[in-house]
Amino acid sequence: MLIQSLKDTILAARQEILDFKKSALGGRNFNWEEAGQLSLIDGTPTAITAQAKLRDARIFSGRLRLAEFSKIWVGRHPKCAEVGVGNGNNAVGLNNLLGAREFCLIDDDLSRISAANQEQLSKPPFVHLTQGRKKALDSLLDDSTDYLYVNAFRGYASALAELNAAIPKLRPGAVLQIHGYSNWAPTAMAPSGVMAATNELINTLDCAVVGLSLDPVGHHDIALMVR
Repeated sequence: MLIQSLKDTILAARQEILDFKKSALGGRNFNWEEAGQLSLIDGTPTAITAQAKLRDARIFSGRLRLAEFSKIWVGRHPKCAEVGVGNGNNAVGLNNLLGAREFCLIDDDLSRISAANQEQLSKPPFVHLTQGRKKALDSLLDDSTDYLYVNAFRGYASALAELNAAIPKLRPGAVLQIHGYSNWAPTAMAPSGVMAATNELINTLDCAVVGLSLDPVGHHDIALMVR
């Protein structure tokens, strides 16, 4: 298991170096040939097998740049939601980019929002939903959301369950952006099942991969356009 994790980390690092070079001119088509070889948390190989869904995917150097590119699909003044809000920095950045007409903040506890963000996130278009992530996500109307950002749970089963719960809330043409797209969680210093769960979702869902944003620490994002 340790040897497999080390191999995956080296492979991911090589791919990041190559693709950061490709992103220098503002986003290039991403070569997924090696990225798809990364393994599940239990060492079982997993890959995005539906290659046609990757045809137009692009690479970006930050998650907000990926979100900005998603404006092509979400349109002006979209209805947005974020699952897993943390200190609120991402929600503030996303709203500054997207100009949401409504922005639902979903988490078990929003007390971690920083003092600097409290005032802005307490006013429209922001709506606080704190009855638990699952219940709050379930409370959104189906086919109602234009852009949904999910800071996914690290465990494979829990991440897949949350992503599957999010899909019905998206209208056709909406964008789902998933944080933590990796088989390693750098903050927790532990294996992660988010990449495996996301790849499984991509293989079964009618969608296209919009792109991937790479983070030097390993907090990568992937965005899907749901048909």
